[in-house]
Amino acid sequence: VIVSNQTGKKKQFVGLLVHVEDGECIIAIPYDEEMRFKAEARGCRKIGMWAASEIGLEGEAATLYAKEVIASNIDEPGLDDVKRKIMADFEKQGLEVEERIIDKQIETCMKQAKLELLEEIENS
Repeated sequence: VIVSNQTGKKKQFVGLLVHVEDGECIIAIPYDEEMRFKAEARGCRKIGMWAASEIGLEGEAATLYAKEVIASNIDEPGLDDVKRKIMADFEKQGLEVEERIIDKQIETCMKQAKLELLEEIENS
């Protein structure tokens, strides 16, 4: 990401940028590999819990399913493997959920996970 400071100088920034709806940056912090891993795992857990509720799982079964979703993210970079797992599991259950709904839920869960991680960092 290229960001510019108040003097107009541009520099490359490796970090986490969180945006408000109109696209303005509200926070930027250094973002290392460990933080990316934590945010992605947390986001996958949230995605898994959402999918579990759609399937009808509750309690321990939902938690175990969320762990399966997290584990499915190890295969390749990005979240396509998670999406494929959820779509296949929905299909097995006879659920017809549009791909765009799953995409939106993944995006929402990942944003929530990043924001939660940022709050924890700020409060520590």
